This record gives sequence, structure tokens and C-alpha cells, in this order.
Amino acid sequence: MKGGSDSELNAGKAVQHRKENPYTLLNIVGHGGMGVVFKAEDTKLCRTVALKFLPEEIGLDPEAKKRFLREAQAADILDHPNICPVYEVDESEGEMFPTMAFIEGRSLTAFVPVYAKVLVPTLARDPRFGAILERLRLHANSC
Repeated sequence: MKGGSDSELNAGKAVQHRKENPYTLLNIVGHGGMGVVFKAEDTKLCRTVALKFLPEEIGLDPEAKKRFLREAQAADILDHPNICPVYEVDESEGEMFPTMAFIEGRSLTAFVPVYAKVLVPTLARDPRFGAILERLRLHANSC
């Protein structure tokens, strides 16, 4: 597996070493405050996927796990071409991770500064954006 610090590489070790594991971790494609994202091969379905793991220091916090699960649930209920589909949420040795579609392209870190001046006002005018936020609010209140 290529890329990443030791703590980031440890984030996926529980998945890499379990016997029923259908995933081969390839490399780290992103990281931030709420997790590390690995590009992986789903050997059962022969497709490339993204696996997201909480950082070790957050993964031990039950509240952080709840937020992480709500994030995956919110992404799962939304059907939009700009939102990555979530295939499943699994847990291995206490590490919770969603399996998502792997989408090639630039990271948000590279994209947002360039387009934020156009994107935010456009989203604010789009009535679908308000509907998406309302669906998220209702879903969050129902869990």
C-alpha cells in the first residue's frame, strides 16, 4: 500500500487483516478531521471502492462514531450526481467504515478555493439545495 503516515496506514489495518475481508487497500487518497480515505479493490465484486476510517483518536469516542454513522446515512439517502454513493457501513475490530463508490478526480481541497465564489451563490439560488438540506434535517431527527 502506498502513501500516508503510520497512523493513517494503521487506520485500515483491521480491515486488511480480517479473513472474510473482500478489500485490498491500495493507497490513501485523502484525509481530514473526520477520517482517512483509502482507495481499495473489492475482490468479491471486482470493483474499485473508497473506504473511509475514523482517525484512531476519534474512533474510540462513541459520539464520534455516531456522527460518522449519521454522515454515512445522510450520504446514503441523497441521490445526487455530486454526492458519493455509500454501498454499506461495516465494522471490524471496533473500526467503523463506510464502503463508497470510488470517483476519480480532484479533491475538494483543490476544487473549492477555485469555484467557491461561483458555487455557493449558485447553490443558494437552487431550490433543490433547500430540499436536500430539509431531507437531511428530517432524517437526522428520525434517527
